[in-house]
Amino acid sequence: MRPQLLIPPRVLLDILESIAFSVLQMLLKQFTPHALFSLCFSPSQAASNNTTCKALPNSPTWPSTAQWNALNTSISGQLLAPLPPAAVCGTSLSIFNNASCAYVASQYSVSDFHAKDPVSVDQPNWENDACLPDSKYPCNLQQFPNYVINATEAAHVKAAVEFARVQDVRLIVKGTGHDYLGR
Repeated sequence: MRPQLLIPPRVLLDILESIAFSVLQMLLKQFTPHALFSLCFSPSQAASNNTTCKALPNSPTWPSTAQWNALNTSISGQLLAPLPPAAVCGTSLSIFNNASCAYVASQYSVSDFHAKDPVSVDQPNWENDACLPDSKYPCNLQQFPNYVINATEAAHVKAAVEFARVQDVRLIVKGTGHDYLGR
């Protein structure tokens, strides 16, 4: 049996907090507060400051359709371009549908519903309540990923990491385990 390293959650949080504090101190020494908090908030900033920013959709550094298609081919068609489930409730969106919205609203408090969706999370506050199953609120699609890889084998994960590294796009892993940071 292989030895396991078990770290109590409180100890792990203390370690992560210490690391985060150290990183923040380092950043504050390198940037003015205004510069620190204005990094990477627009495509023009991403294009002009690509040493610290990841490529954003619609920026000059965002991968081309051909590059995304090549990635999709390399992972056997597992690249998805999904919308959040509550997008059917967005009255300004072309996919607005009252019946579908009612179904999504009825399932929105069910954890399994979110776990099966490639972009949804259990707690919508972690996505800034950007797309709720209520037509009174607008659905902000910019808060969600443009592409998702339905990784079903190690080769898909490897391809995703390599693509993100080479193309300088943000890589976010969604799992169904617990994450105190809300991902």
